[in-house]
Amino acid sequence: MNNNGMPYLTMHWWLLLAALAVTGARAQESWREARTYAGLVPAAPQVLAGGGVHCARVGMAGATLNLGTEAVYLLPVAPDQAAALIRDVADNPAEVALPLAKPVAADEFKSLTVTDASLKTAKGLNLSAGEKTTFGAAGRGGDPPQFNAVWRQLLLTRAAAFQTGGLLPAAAYELGGGALFQPAPELVGLLKQRAPVLRRFVCVMDEVFTGQPGANQPAVHYWADEKVQGNQNFALGAVHALKTADGWQLADLTYYSASSYYLSLTLYELWPVAVAGRAQTYVWRGDYVISPSIGHLKGIERMAAGNIMLLEVKGAIRAQIKRCATPPPRY
Repeated sequence: MNNNGMPYLTMHWWLLLAALAVTGARAQESWREARTYAGLVPAAPQVLAGGGVHCARVGMAGATLNLGTEAVYLLPVAPDQAAALIRDVADNPAEVALPLAKPVAADEFKSLTVTDASLKTAKGLNLSAGEKTTFGAAGRGGDPPQFNAVWRQLLLTRAAAFQTGGLLPAAAYELGGGALFQPAPELVGLLKQRAPVLRRFVCVMDEVFTGQPGANQPAVHYWADEKVQGNQNFALGAVHALKTADGWQLADLTYYSASSYYLSLTLYELWPVAVAGRAQTYVWRGDYVISPSIGHLKGIERMAAGNIMLLEVKGAIRAQIKRCATPPPRY
């Protein structure tokens, strides 16, 4: 890494793209393409008919902070409508997510209200060194509106940086003792644990990392006021979508999380299929998360954490299937 870190990382990412872009996002002939990169054996559409979900944990060897699951299932709509449903973050009942304009504006965070005491201190939060200093000053005032203002500005600054430069320039979390969590290198490291997936999604991930338009649909930016294990958490994310010859590839990245986890990524690939004469969408989905708590887990405890993630992913998928019964999304 050079003195400021960025040129080296940018070069590293582009070299990785060049090495892995053999398959890219070439046209898919059928759902069987999932067999070339999936960490589980993809079930046939007929097996998944009626709402079946096949989901399994996948190995993330050498990545102590990472957990991953992959799944296949059917959505009872055509791929274009399925992609629109995934991109319509405001219509997702699983969390309170609000779309952000591009460029993002300060008043888009006006509904933010800090309710948890943990969000009023720099302790245990995912903050850069500069952000910790700002929070320290806010804490000395002890004024709730001041904490709201600090969080609104923090989310605005990070969202604006992502919209213009992607994940590469994201400010590192200062973990104490000189340790840093740098989002872009850590996500590259996670994806290298699933190299076949990285090869498959390299084109859509290029836009995620660089912020340069490449996927042929505008990214949907959003912020979320969510509950994680009962605690309030603020998050920033974006959904990138690439139309392929047969369907879609999508990447939903939570690139900033105030606490509980560092970042998360959900990848989708969609293909058209027909089951009993009805047009449906075959979905491969990969969910990956980087969390500080995972690094302390071993053996049975780590397995239990993976099983909890499985249950959460299955719940989200079933909610997604249910949403297909509602009117078409706005996008």
